[in-house]
Amino acid sequence: MPASVKGPTMQRLLAPVLVLLVAAVAAAAEPLRFGGYHTRLVTGADWEARCRSGAHADVVVRVADAGGDLVFWRGTGYLPEWRTPRGAWRLAEFVPRQGDGPPERPDRVNAYSNVAIVASTADEVTIRWRYLARFAPGNPHGDVRQENVVEETFVVSRAGTVERTVRRGTPRIDAWDDPAGWDVQRVRLHPDGIEETALPRPLVERQPTRVAGAPRLDFGAAAPAVWFRFDEGEGDTTHEERSGTAFEVHGHKSLWTPGISGAALALDGYHSAIVVPADRVPKLTGSLTVEGWVALGAYPWNWAPLVQHGDESGFFLGIDSHGYPGFGVRAGDRWELLSRPGKPPYADRLTLRRWYHLAGTYDAATGGMRLFVDGREVARGAAPAGGVARPPDDLRIGKAGILRKPTEGTHDNLPSEFGLDGLVDEVRVHAAALDGDAIARTAAVAGTTPPAVAAEALPPRALPRPDTGGRFGAVATRLRYHPTWDNLWRVGPQADVVVGFDRLPTTLVFWRGVSYIPMLVNDAHQWFTQEFNETGFTADAPGDCEPMSDKACRDSHVRIIERDGPRAVVHWRYRLINSEYHWANMDEHGWGDVADWHYHVYPDGVAVKVMRCYSSKPETWHEWNEQIAILGEGQHPEQVLGRTPVMTLVDGEGRATSYDWNPAPPKPDFRDKTIQLVHLTGTHKPFAIQRFDGGGMYLGETTWYSVFPTWNHWPTAQINSSGRNASFPDRAAHASISQLKWPVSRQQRGAVPFEEKILMEGLTDRPAAELLPLARSWLDPPPAVDVMGGTGGDYAAGRRAYVFDWRGEPLSFALEASARRPIRNLCFEVRNWPGPATAATLNVDGSDRAPGPAFRQAVRIAPDASWTLVVWLELSADEPRRFQISARDAATADRRP
Repeated sequence: MPASVKGPTMQRLLAPVLVLLVAAVAAAAEPLRFGGYHTRLVTGADWEARCRSGAHADVVVRVADAGGDLVFWRGTGYLPEWRTPRGAWRLAEFVPRQGDGPPERPDRVNAYSNVAIVASTADEVTIRWRYLARFAPGNPHGDVRQENVVEETFVVSRAGTVERTVRRGTPRIDAWDDPAGWDVQRVRLHPDGIEETALPRPLVERQPTRVAGAPRLDFGAAAPAVWFRFDEGEGDTTHEERSGTAFEVHGHKSLWTPGISGAALALDGYHSAIVVPADRVPKLTGSLTVEGWVALGAYPWNWAPLVQHGDESGFFLGIDSHGYPGFGVRAGDRWELLSRPGKPPYADRLTLRRWYHLAGTYDAATGGMRLFVDGREVARGAAPAGGVARPPDDLRIGKAGILRKPTEGTHDNLPSEFGLDGLVDEVRVHAAALDGDAIARTAAVAGTTPPAVAAEALPPRALPRPDTGGRFGAVATRLRYHPTWDNLWRVGPQADVVVGFDRLPTTLVFWRGVSYIPMLVNDAHQWFTQEFNETGFTADAPGDCEPMSDKACRDSHVRIIERDGPRAVVHWRYRLINSEYHWANMDEHGWGDVADWHYHVYPDGVAVKVMRCYSSKPETWHEWNEQIAILGEGQHPEQVLGRTPVMTLVDGEGRATSYDWNPAPPKPDFRDKTIQLVHLTGTHKPFAIQRFDGGGMYLGETTWYSVFPTWNHWPTAQINSSGRNASFPDRAAHASISQLKWPVSRQQRGAVPFEEKILMEGLTDRPAAELLPLARSWLDPPPAVDVMGGTGGDYAAGRRAYVFDWRGEPLSFALEASARRPIRNLCFEVRNWPGPATAATLNVDGSDRAPGPAFRQAVRIAPDASWTLVVWLELSADEPRRFQISARDAATADRRP
């Protein structure tokens, strides 16, 4: 725990930074006294000249009553500094940091370090800082693990107190979630520095919860050599019945559920395993029976063991990627695998969420092998006689000791860590080949038909159902998927972002499970994305370099810039990496390709995104768009995507053409089109608006499973793959449709090269051609003329807003609307607004507009600490309109970020 530190003893920082901050305060009409805001601080340091970050890279919390600013900026890797006119002091570093950068900024380019305002009121601002405490230089970086993640939160009060909580990455999720393991600190800010006081860690009595389980069954008098009953129902160990030895349950959490007899253990499909060290495994070198109970939550990525001794060097009982059991032994010098492989559509595979008794026998005298499911023989074969080989390996339940490639791979499909995803119970190994009657009696103990698994024990993997409570705005939350997957993550309660609407049954979702790739979610709970930046296939980063590859969200992150009121603004940032985390086009300064996107979302459900892609090699291939439907468990692509038609395109004159995917994909001409609408089967369908100059359908990689190319290496999957065909709707998956192309709207070369594109998107229940006025209002907005009481009037297409500067009141102007340049809902930004206690009145053509759903406003803190009024107005017009904005005192003015 750091020692208590008085301000004057701390390190002073450079004065030029303070001059910039003080100047910002002086310039404001009504100085900001308390609040957090996003900005980009500049000190003139050499590294800043190459920094690939935008206008919201840093966070400042102004605490005027305490005399300064609490600053989270890139130069310290976001370790906060308290700055006043008398000096600057850095808060203590609770967790030592080490990476590829200098001591003051260990993460050289802040690849893994980010900061966000996660909550804000008139009296408190909450900041979240996430970083890796330790990683190794290189491409890819080394030692990047969940155990090295640190998440700190700072609750800053108007009075100048800071409550700081530090959560360190842990091997197990229970330790991460246990407040007894958090560091807690109180900081008092004042003009002469800081006073730090360590607070005692919270004392939380955690009562262990034991799963009672099902009634215990009598499996007879047989005496197996190995027997795991899994009846503990709590804790992180399980006992082997014959020896009485307790063995660790490996993985992120030991999750106990009711079993076929007593309790059972839930396996997460990636890390969960029970390992008996080789020197503790009984001698099993003759005849053999291996048996156990299993209920699958999803089919394995390849062969996964219920139980095995060695990797194809002793014996194996498990399940393949299509849901068929198999039994293998090494006898003599040969590995023999007995199975009953199926063929598409694999109709006789094991069913999910149902208990099965699996058994395999090997007779050393004859070499005979038999495989049983629920006491019924399903396959037989032969291996060399003489006995089973005894390998110098561990006995493992639930997960192999080696990495295997997932099956159904298409490209960049690499050896991955995985195991069984489901429940296991009553695993036994006998040093004898039991006969068929004995196997049948064991299976019959659970009844003639083994029971289905309760939903609470093995929940379906449906995509989360985000909800903002019927309110418009962006909400930081933590979306749940299913327990074993949720336990893989070391995140806090504001890990994800959902933008909801007060008058629409739709949402815009940024969720870890999809690598924060933005998702349009419609009334039928169908998820859809317009995709992302992608590059790759380079010497330093072979394969697809895209956010899909960051399946653990090591660096992909999302932040709320503006929360609600007239609009929500969300920032999404990610590196372009492949599935092994090689960074595309990494240079000698530590920078590779980075995507930095901003979404401006309005109450009418329309979003405009500014997509900036930083790259040292912008002339090389970079993709900007692809239409993808995301599928949850139980969703087949043809249940979500329409085929007749699959898509409608509209040109600038309103001529609409629809295209069928039946059975082959269409070949539309995307040139000179303005609107694309994709026909999901729900009422609300996704659209995109721009001046498209090309595009194409996603061809190839289709299988028997669907007419649409469908893969399940993403989302939610944690395998090392960027291409695996789906065979079942047992996991989250995605299906691709088409790609759109349009010109770059802005570009920059030099030390910080980037290209930028903008796109309008949303969900609609209207025909595609009816979106033409909306498209025209954005692509050819009516000009602002006759501006009085202020200056400006330029249209910022990337924000869907007219921008003015306040010079007095009233601010008045006209918009020269027409049928070719119509008005379809408006946003006004008025910079240098008098202050947060000053609200606006709005007059349109001589008539005052009452505040409400059709006229919303908020006063935002701008990046320079001045005030900006943001107004949203629902209005449709094909002829000129005149507007007047006046200032009035209003204690209720909204000044939240």
